[in-house]
Amino acid sequence: MPTSRTDGAAPTTHDTAPVDVETISEITGQVLGLHLTTATREDILAHAGAVHGFLNLLVREDLDADHDPAVRELIGKAYVLLAAKAPTRETPCFSAFAHMREAADITRRLLRAWVGKHRETGRHGRDAGRVAGERP
Repeated sequence: MPTSRTDGAAPTTHDTAPVDVETISEITGQVLGLHLTTATREDILAHAGAVHGFLNLLVREDLDADHDPAVRELIGKAYVLLAAKAPTRETPCFSAFAHMREAADITRRLLRAWVGKHRETGRHGRDAGRVAGERP
């Protein structure tokens, strides 16, 4: 399971998790590879919780949303998903699955924005764009 903070709690100055490009990319890739017919409720709930944590982490990052309407739109969608809360055992399976996939898609797209911004400032390794699913 991911090593980044995924409990949805607001980070403090001392416990802000770093953006782990490889882990976020791997987990969102797993989510987008799941099929409703073969995923168990436990898979869906575990992945949805992790993806919510990643999404929560990324919306708190400086992604230049003030200058990029596409990123601003993604952040708006992320807030809507986060406000809806992660699926629970009471959530119908299809709804939980759809929510999980949408959250993974938005998370992955925000991760690409983060990688693009930090490529310019040099805060990550050279292969981070490839790991984040960026096309050459």
